[in-house]
Amino acid sequence: MNRRQYRLNRNARHESASKEQVVTITTPYITLGQLLKHANLIGNGGQVRSFLEETPIEVNGEPEARRGKKIYPGDCVDVAGTVLRIQSAEASETEPES
Repeated sequence: MNRRQYRLNRNARHESASKEQVVTITTPYITLGQLLKHANLIGNGGQVRSFLEETPIEVNGEPEARRGKKIYPGDCVDVAGTVLRIQSAEASETEPES
């Protein structure tokens, strides 16, 4: 069985009033609901619907409230001031380390 894997860069950079996190995915995309769960913004998948109803979310600057919205590497998701930047595992392997 092939498990999907996601990695969250816990070394979040602070920019003005918002937080930024880089989420690395090994699949072609991740759904918005999965992203919220893996970024530890919600505790479990059952909380996605109510979280989306109560929390303003933008994907690439556009309002979004569909938990099944596909998020691809290069996308930027703003969750009430926390910015999640999505990158592929292939891209993170080619980036030089600081």
